[in-house]
Amino acid sequence: MLKLFLKNTRGFTLVELMVVVVILGVLTSIAIPVYNNTQENAKEKACWANQRMMEGAYQQYLANEGNAVTDDVKGEEIFTNYLNGYLRAMPTCPGSKEKGVGQYTLTPDGKVTCSSHSYYGDNNKTTTTTGRGT
Repeated sequence: MLKLFLKNTRGFTLVELMVVVVILGVLTSIAIPVYNNTQENAKEKACWANQRMMEGAYQQYLANEGNAVTDDVKGEEIFTNYLNGYLRAMPTCPGSKEKGVGQYTLTPDGKVTCSSHSYYGDNNKTTTTTGRGT
């Protein structure tokens, strides 16, 4: 009886293997865009967190020093002239792949913006830290 049972089992048919390959292809085509979108959202949130951190450090600078920014300050100059001692290091934009892209700018009203438009659209996600709870 066992010999008869083992004789009739040959493995998978070509149709069964093709169905499995098609199912795997469909699942992959769904998963890859979701993964890429998640990566972009993570970069955007990290950039936004960097902006908030820099704005908080600038508010501390204003409280201690009292010298406000009069013109827009870009890039490493923000850290060198204003935030050195309030931040351990100048944060880098996670969306920046080239030098000068994804550069942070500090405006006189205390907002920090990011120039990386390739990841963040029209860059309207600036924040202002004024007082407690905001």
